[in-house]
Amino acid sequence: MKPGVGEPSVEVYVEEIVLHGFPAVDGRRVGEAFLAELERLLAGGAMLDGDAESVDAGSSALAEPASPEAIGALAARGVYGGMAK
Repeated sequence: MKPGVGEPSVEVYVEEIVLHGFPAVDGRRVGEAFLAELERLLAGGAMLDGDAESVDAGSSALAEPASPEAIGALAARGVYGGMAK
């Protein structure tokens, strides 16, 4: 997503997503869902708290069996919530 001229922009670099306690899932699909949901949330224009080297997304529960897409989206919402603190 490219901002237009004069529009504010946000750059997020995700080096690694670490999930504890989840069944083995397709990591690529989790990552794609994570990035798509995080982009959607950031497009809302909320002000975030500065420059974070790492963000704790907290803990969440999913109904089993959870799809990789559901896991990625839930992780993105947790990270976004951690960035907004």
